[in-house]
Amino acid sequence: MASTSFAKDHPEVHGWISNFSMPSDKLASLEDVMFNQNNGDDYGPALTQWIADNQAWVDGLTS
Repeated sequence: MASTSFAKDHPEVHGWISNFSMPSDKLASLEDVMFNQNNGDDYGPALTQWIADNQAWVDGLTS
């Protein structure tokens, strides 16, 4: 949900969000790290490692 002027006010971010797509294998690996390999509710370290392991894909989100 965003304001009706979001696309005009933030065209770069709007483009990132509009073009976002995550392949099912990436989503599955992210879910595995968060919910199967992580103990507890502090996802920070697990996400930091997942991002490092998938850095090229993550970097491609904003290019």
